[in-house]
Order: sequence, then structure tokens, then C-alpha cells
Amino acid sequence: WDSVLKDDPANYEALWKLARAHWWLATYGSPQAGDVEKLAIFEKGIAWAKLAVTADLKGTQGHYWLGVCQGRYGEVKGPLKSYFLVKSIRREMEAVLAIDPDHAGAHYVLSVVYWKAPGKPLSIGSNKKALYHAKRAVALEPASLRYRLGLAEVYIEMDDKAKAKEILSEVVAMPPDGEYLPESQEDKEYAQKLLGGL
Repeated sequence: WDSVLKDDPANYEALWKLARAHWWLATYGSPQAGDVEKLAIFEKGIAWAKLAVTADLKGTQGHYWLGVCQGRYGEVKGPLKSYFLVKSIRREMEAVLAIDPDHAGAHYVLSVVYWKAPGKPLSIGSNKKALYHAKRAVALEPASLRYRLGLAEVYIEMDDKAKAKEILSEVVAMPPDGEYLPESQEDKEYAQKLLGGL
């Protein structure tokens, strides 16, 4: 993708795929990396995603990966130091849904934003909105372990242990996604851990 940009600096596909690649590298490709190194990789991903948004304001992938990279950056940085990112992440996901209302990934990210938003109930945090978007994500992509796990986490946040156990058991039993094997394995292991704590 770097080589593509040498000939075409505003190539939208190359820009958002570089953003996605940096998200993956920071999340899964650098297991020995410390927080400082991961933050630097996420910052590069954010920069590429911003360029993608500039290249095509109506493209969903630029907005989506900008929000995702910002979200993961915030998780590594810590909630108190990244509170300013919450509204930006929500804005990018809402931009995606304005273009494509059935974008499962954007619904999932919004769900996470609403139930993880620091300072509930004083912030934008809302379990009701989190549940709505989590259900939408699962309805749109029922085979996704990550989205189903996200729905279970919302039920845990709402103290609905019966529903959470039901969904976590489904995640544990589901086959891993061959296209997203590291992510799937991580999701299944985390679902088992959450299940054991309920």
C-alpha cells in the first residue's frame, strides 16, 4: 500500500488499509511491544485514517478505521487520559451509519463506546443505547464472535447474568473465523474467562 501511494498519494483504498494494518500490528502483531510502542503504531493508524477520510468523505472505511484506531489508542492510554476521544469516536461511527445504516462494525463500536464511556451517568454513557447497537451488530452479522461477545458484555454491565451466560456459551461453542483467527481465538478465550466469573 505504501508503494501504491507513491504513484497515487490520495488512493482511498491504500489509505484506509494502511490504517487497518496499523491497528492490527499494534493489537496482534507486536505481542512484546510496550504501551509506548503500541501508542506510536496506533497514532500512525489514526494519521492514515484521517488521510482516508480527507480523500473520500463519503467512504465508510476511513471513518470506521479512524474511530477504531482512536478507540484502541484510548484503551491503551487509559480512560482518564483519553476521555476527549469518546465524542470523536462516536462522531466517526455516526458518519459511517449515515452512509451505511447496516454497518455492523459501526454498531458494535458505538455499543462499546456507550457502555464503556467513563463517568456514567454524567457522560454520554448509556446502557440502553449500548444494548440497542450491540443487538444490531449481532443481527447484521450473527456469525461474528466479537459482536456476540460485545452483546454479552453489555448484559454483564446491566447485571443480567442469565442473558450474559447464554450468549457467552454461544461464543465458546462457535467455530473460530478462519479470516480472523487470532481475533477469534482471543474472543473465545475471553468469553470462557467471563463465563467462569459469572
